[in-house]
Amino acid sequence: MTAANLVMLVLWGLSPESPPAELVDQLGSARYSQREAAAQALQSLGSAALPALRAARTSKDPEVRGRVDALLVRIESELMVRPTLVRLDFRDRPLPEVIAELSRRTEIPLVFDPDNRESWADRRVTLESPRPVPFWTAIDRLCEAGQLQHNLSTQDVENGLEELDATPTPGLYLFDSEGAVTGRWTSDSGPFRVSALSVHHSCDIPLGPHFAGQMDEPADEQFHVQLQVMAEPRLMLSQAGPLRLLEAVDDRGHSLLGSDGSGGVEELAESQQEFFDGMSFSPGALVQVQADLSYPQQPGRTIRRLRGVVPVVVAARRPDPLVITLADALHRMIQGDGYRLIVHSVKPDPENEGTLIDLAVLPGGAASGPGSAPAGPGVDLSPQGLENQIEILDAHGKVVPWSPSSLDLDGGAIRMMISVPAIEAVDHAPAKLRFYSMTRANSEAAFDLHYIPMPGH
Repeated sequence: MTAANLVMLVLWGLSPESPPAELVDQLGSARYSQREAAAQALQSLGSAALPALRAARTSKDPEVRGRVDALLVRIESELMVRPTLVRLDFRDRPLPEVIAELSRRTEIPLVFDPDNRESWADRRVTLESPRPVPFWTAIDRLCEAGQLQHNLSTQDVENGLEELDATPTPGLYLFDSEGAVTGRWTSDSGPFRVSALSVHHSCDIPLGPHFAGQMDEPADEQFHVQLQVMAEPRLMLSQAGPLRLLEAVDDRGHSLLGSDGSGGVEELAESQQEFFDGMSFSPGALVQVQADLSYPQQPGRTIRRLRGVVPVVVAARRPDPLVITLADALHRMIQGDGYRLIVHSVKPDPENEGTLIDLAVLPGGAASGPGSAPAGPGVDLSPQGLENQIEILDAHGKVVPWSPSSLDLDGGAIRMMISVPAIEAVDHAPAKLRFYSMTRANSEAAFDLHYIPMPGH
């Protein structure tokens, strides 16, 4: 925070180390400078300020509510694009115990391969570091010590729900490496990991009717590296613009950038930007992108360096969802944070012997009509967005699978029929609905990859 705001806090008997609740109280001060100083102090506290800010969202003071909402968005967005730091203090511990503890510390499900569970019980690993390490570093260390590989998982295999076609649960699926080398062409930045998946080179020579040793048209040559951008499984990921190459050179010093010497895109056509704006968040927190390169006349053996950035948008659920009991919510207007819900009906579905829930999601406050007020900043009233924000629970509090069977968009509001299939021998009758607000942030997944094999070597 600025020196001026620090001085103001001290004059009022406060400091950035004051209890967050005391700083939140100052957001409603009659003095603008005092409100600003308290807001900056809360932002500097980061995650430590979140409980007090969330508790103040229902304040009767509109000034406090407005500042609290803005601070929550700002702090949550900043935290999202930081890597999760993990403490490694495991010495000669059974592998399943280490996996379970890392999952608890990161709050990211690390999913066992059920076929290997018994053999893993005899493996013991040591993972130690003098200071916390980023999530992807911790996973690499775990895989190396435990002879494992990993893939992003969207099934809660540990709880056996994959057999029930359960609602996807983001996590990391762990299985035996079988001697495979992992992480060789990867680059980490913040919560992102960029991996080189493959290198492609082809050249098509057109053979026209008058071909006599001279090409009438230039050869169609393609040379690119297929990249995968992966976020920590706690996040949802969407590409927000084209990949920008900053450097591409082989081990002979040849530039592999385009003919203009640049790998960047200075200006997007309107249609291109609309394409990226319309991209939905990717299940499994990964997207694939293509780095287009220029193949040199005398290529080296490797791409010595490939460096660039991929613009992305990340999203995560806020930890305080609205939870409603379906039986008690019929035909009632239920107010959320920048949205309203109406459960019109809950009835049997004769087609799949399951249940149909007729749900309307409307933007704005309780007095607003459909389309008369925008949804709150944490609400995405689109079919793809709602799939990330809605969970259906059974009477035991377990998440059950669902899918939209029909959608009707009207002036920014959505009315949807939610189909909850019946699953034999399992009581998955829907009892509650959980609606999450979302936090979003724009970011860039930077990468710096080295010594990628060139085609033909």
